[in-house]
Amino acid sequence: MAFRVGFLGAAATALVSMLFWLAWIEGWYSWQAEYSPLWWHAHEMLFGFAMPVVAGFLLTAVATWTGQQPSRGLTLQILFGCWLLARVALLLHLPLSLTIAALADTLFIAICIWEMARRVPAARQIRNYVFLPILAMFALLNLASYQQAAGAINATDIHYGVLWLMLTLVALVGGRVIPFFTSRRLQLEQPAISPWIDYPAIGSLFAVGVLETLGGSQLAGNWMTLAFLTTGILNLIRMARWWHSGICSQPLLWSLHLSYLFIPVSLLFMAATSQDTSSIRVLVHALGIGAIAGMIMAMMSRVSLGHTGRPLKSTTLMVGTFVLLGFAGVVRGYLPLIYPELSLLWWRVSALLWMGAFAGFLIGYVPILTAARPDQKPG
Repeated sequence: MAFRVGFLGAAATALVSMLFWLAWIEGWYSWQAEYSPLWWHAHEMLFGFAMPVVAGFLLTAVATWTGQQPSRGLTLQILFGCWLLARVALLLHLPLSLTIAALADTLFIAICIWEMARRVPAARQIRNYVFLPILAMFALLNLASYQQAAGAINATDIHYGVLWLMLTLVALVGGRVIPFFTSRRLQLEQPAISPWIDYPAIGSLFAVGVLETLGGSQLAGNWMTLAFLTTGILNLIRMARWWHSGICSQPLLWSLHLSYLFIPVSLLFMAATSQDTSSIRVLVHALGIGAIAGMIMAMMSRVSLGHTGRPLKSTTLMVGTFVLLGFAGVVRGYLPLIYPELSLLWWRVSALLWMGAFAGFLIGYVPILTAARPDQKPG
């Protein structure tokens, strides 16, 4: 199923891309491509790392949601072959690298949309239609990013748009799985969806993303402060409804809650520093690492066990990956605001923590994701 190759590819990309990024920062690697290394770093963290997880999770989940056959075989080979071709093309720095990568990445997302669109309407599940326009927006933003590849500054707002759209997806999916997993594991009654909290929390997050993509921090002044503050409080109240003290003893649960916590905390920091655009640029890394990558790590760890028929039990190595990635988000996203004179040190430390986390995931999960289910069921 799609989660296997999507999760393995994402973890490997997270490790390799950060290694190249750190090597360039240290001067060990000479960048000789037509596109900016700053553009490459932002693009690959979003489309190289996060998107295969999105595809792997959605194409696995939609089969469960709709009761239809999952994407398999040649379809997955073509799908993730396109994704891999784009990653390799961008690393090789060939004359046509951008053209090849842009076409491959676009085809990758297009196939993912097609596979979702074949299943969701057939099951008449209205609430799952939302993933189709989200994937379409990812495809358009990806093309826009490639058009601005020569200048990283021009692509910044586009990448902000992708990051905030990814956060909206985290809030959307997190609102389904976090309370569900928590209630099942702790044998509690799952809290009902609150239209007065859940929908405004997700909607305001999307709205803030639109404003940020349009340069809101520079143009809207106090209005952005209010937007950050309101969205942060709404999401904090939302996740408080999912909380139970029993979560603390369950790494597969607290990792999910911790990653979501980065959203309201970072938004409140943004509200406090909204007049300083440089602070916003720092804090988006807390969202990217702590919230998005943290949720990815937590979901990959749990979904990989559940969909391969293994017990939902955490290991010491698994807990270590959660801790390392959480610290990476804090070090890269918050410490530069407190000790800006040490920013380069924080970049290096967070990069090492990031690589340690995903190296740990690969060590623990390559044997699981490349082996058949112990119960011999398909998956």
